[in-house]
Amino acid sequence: MKMTLLDIDDLTIRYSTGHDTITAVDSVSLEVGENEFLGVVGESGCGKSTLGLSIIGLLPPNSQVQGSMIYKETNLAKLDQNAMKRYRGTEIAMIFQEPLTSLNPVYRVEDQIAEAVVVRKIRKESGEKVTGEIMQKVYKTKGIHIPSRVPSLRRRISKELRDEVTHWLNLVRIADPEQVLERYPFELSGGMRQRVMIAMALSQEPALLIADEPTTALDVTTQAQVLKLMRELMDKVNTSIILVTHDLAVAS
Repeated sequence: MKMTLLDIDDLTIRYSTGHDTITAVDSVSLEVGENEFLGVVGESGCGKSTLGLSIIGLLPPNSQVQGSMIYKETNLAKLDQNAMKRYRGTEIAMIFQEPLTSLNPVYRVEDQIAEAVVVRKIRKESGEKVTGEIMQKVYKTKGIHIPSRVPSLRRRISKELRDEVTHWLNLVRIADPEQVLERYPFELSGGMRQRVMIAMALSQEPALLIADEPTTALDVTTQAQVLKLMRELMDKVNTSIILVTHDLAVAS
């Protein structure tokens, strides 16, 4: 029998606007089991993205949260931002709606995924809170140059780290990962950028992946490829997925 990974009970989220309070999520309850694919479907503006952001702890300061979100016996709704950093990324990852606004335009794909992998290793090996100072120390220890916008000064990563980055790109079926590693996000198609985002999220080896409208900006053929890929990856990396969408065809 599969264990319940996330149990949300009577979750209500309100935003304070100064003179008024707006309810974005009203008394939502749901359960996600291990290695389960759950679809959350609703029209635009109904609070789907707010629900996803609340699970990963990325709500704005004017939000008010009531109810519980029990993840592996921990109530995420009661955690402060410092405590939430232990779960965000390495335990619970999120793919955002528009990858072009989520990827850094001045760093290559290789730099961005490599940094995510390094963060995961620091967290899992030492349990330390990852700060810029710790990252600089790790780069120096491993002989990795600090990222720079100047091509000649860009970070040169080790072969071991590059091989791991390439592994994640292969996993999301990018045909020529060596070439994609050298590209900037704006040089890739929408489908390729979304695959890079999925690779980056999965590189954290999360137990739960929240996909917020991951196929909205894609044509129907690419949508089908991305959705099939996500479904196949569930078994390969042993993760559960919450798919947020307004499209019943995508959900089905």
